Amino acid sequence: MKGKFLFSIISSLFINKALSDCFSRNLGFNCCENESTSVFFVDDNGSWGVENDEWCGLSSTSSSNKLCWSEVYDYSCCKKTTQVMYIDSKGTWGIENGEWCGLDPASLLATTTSASSPTSISCWSEVYGYSCCRETTTVITSDSKGNWGAENGEWCGLTLVDKNIDPTTSNTTKPIEIEEPYCWSEPLGYPCCSIEAKPSDEASIWGWENEEWCGMTSIIPNTINTSNFQPLRGGALKAKQYMNKATIINPIPSNANDRVEGVTKEKVYYYSSFSQSQRPLNVILPPNYSTDKKYPVLYLLHGVAANEDIMVEEYNGALNIPPNLAKQGKAKEMIIVSPRVNIYPPGVDEVEFAFSTEYLSGFDNFINDLIDSIMPFIETHYSVLTGRNNTAIAGFSMGGRTALYIGYSKPELFGYVCGLSPAFGLTPIEGSSVYHSLFPSEEDVKIRNVNKTPYVTLISWGNIDTVVNPYPFIYHKVLTNNNQPHLYMEVIGANHDEIAITHGLYNFVMTLFGQLDEKINN
Repeated sequence: MKGKFLFSIISSLFINKALSDCFSRNLGFNCCENESTSVFFVDDNGSWGVENDEWCGLSSTSSSNKLCWSEVYDYSCCKKTTQVMYIDSKGTWGIENGEWCGLDPASLLATTTSASSPTSISCWSEVYGYSCCRETTTVITSDSKGNWGAENGEWCGLTLVDKNIDPTTSNTTKPIEIEEPYCWSEPLGYPCCSIEAKPSDEASIWGWENEEWCGMTSIIPNTINTSNFQPLRGGALKAKQYMNKATIINPIPSNANDRVEGVTKEKVYYYSSFSQSQRPLNVILPPNYSTDKKYPVLYLLHGVAANEDIMVEEYNGALNIPPNLAKQGKAKEMIIVSPRVNIYPPGVDEVEFAFSTEYLSGFDNFINDLIDSIMPFIETHYSVLTGRNNTAIAGFSMGGRTALYIGYSKPELFGYVCGLSPAFGLTPIEGSSVYHSLFPSEEDVKIRNVNKTPYVTLISWGNIDTVVNPYPFIYHKVLTNNNQPHLYMEVIGANHDEIAITHGLYNFVMTLFGQLDEKINN
């Protein structure tokens, strides 16, 4: 009996010692349970492995975890190269002397894919948040990460392996133009300006050259140096992996917005602590809504010269697209809240629509009203799930710009973020006295705590939009340059209209609240 008791004490001490060495619990991740779990990467916190497709922390007391993980599979570790050639569930692979080798996880971060052995080439560039090249085979630049090409004005990773080329060779790490500058005005029937042209409007997007209007390309963010790319880590990596499961549907089915019976739309009033007044909002409840069940919430914001009613008009899709998708098993049932966005301090009446600082400030103020008044009201009066896993925000036009700002300012509250044809003002507009910026600079549009990276960020817009063009593309470039995982789509033939709204909303709703994980499991 004493021996048994002593063994219990020793076991308990060992377990407590192991858990105390397991740093990951303090970061919200489990400890690795299998002593043979390989080290996938190392950061300032400690060594990380993967078990059951989830990150886990490796105890510093474990002697079985091999840094040279590939030796378990009878492959040597890479001695020189750091070029990623393939990623699978075992780790990150390179090639040396014509043979596969395991890359050092202390400097490289691995992702997981469904492959059993390193017999083909995968998309190494996804480690850094960039897709693989689909068509081009032209090497524009090479660095220690790999060979880079360019498609559609974006960097992409070249996956072709030429074993006669030393993969450690670096041709250049200088920033270079990767195609002609993106000419956003061509779909609208106007040429792009030369680099000498000067802007002729408040928003600095149009110039006048050769007796005609032209689009300013200088407002498009420059492509950054590939050597600045950093591996995605923690929550940013999880977000990238989750978004990789999405399939963009463009165009959407013709019956996507067919009427669904049983949907309830109700207008209610809440007290705003910001304006110190009663304000309206619309709530859409799914068919068979029951207080015995809790539902995730999507906050849907309108643009300028509009109110809480416009986004719940039938033609814009919020009434029918989500329940249609839920009925098909392609989306979760959800509650949709459409508030009046532009809000002003006490004593200030509703400001008449104008492209003025006074009017637009109402959209800037909305973040306070949403967090302090609207969300508590909804959580009190409706049967809702809470937390970022169950909360999404989207908006159209100025509401899209506002949704992106709120989502990236409060990522601890919103796990899903969407800009539908987002308008100007998220980032600085040079020379503008009216359109001030919500973020001080383009570099500030990023999630500071990577573990709070939104599971989904989507930017969607019509390619012949005559109102906000080219700002959605600018925001896409800003997020790309800032290494922020996101989805981007252009709706061919759509203007600043319901076609753009319904296409973006359809694709966004299909990603919400963990639906992509269920899609894979089914």
